[in-house]
Amino acid sequence: DLDAVGPEVPVFVVMYDAHSAIVSPAALAAAGVTGSREFNSHAMFACDAAGRPTGHVIEFEAMAVVEEHLPEDTAQAHRGRLLTILQAMADAGITAGNAMDFGHQSGDLVAALEVSGELPIRLRFAPWCMPADGPDYVEHLIDSQRLSGRRWKVDGVKFFLDGTVEGG
Repeated sequence: DLDAVGPEVPVFVVMYDAHSAIVSPAALAAAGVTGSREFNSHAMFACDAAGRPTGHVIEFEAMAVVEEHLPEDTAQAHRGRLLTILQAMADAGITAGNAMDFGHQSGDLVAALEVSGELPIRLRFAPWCMPADGPDYVEHLIDSQRLSGRRWKVDGVKFFLDGTVEGG
């Protein structure tokens, strides 16, 4: 179905669980994915009985292989999309939300929205802790708990242990 946008167009659609994606054959080809691969995190490229990738990409380590070959997003486009989503939430009566991730770009983006007066809801962030993260990263997570603004704060950590039900 993704070929409908054009067989040469790389398409990458993150699924609602955020742990998997559906990608077009062009995206797989751009990333050099021709079959299954071994990953430490139990990530995988789903393949058919003949060993050909189906386009179902499961977990972050495998998703990153394809994402590295997608066009880069501009900061302005990212900010516009985030603002549209947050404003739609506010318009629907939502006053606060939890974002189960937080990175350098997230912090810069939400801080800039707040400074410009465009952060329409309160946000609580919980950065990720992956199974392979070591003691130095845990220290970073502890330090990040001090980050906040008027309408946002880092408060908690999302620990990854076993994937998702949807992803198997």
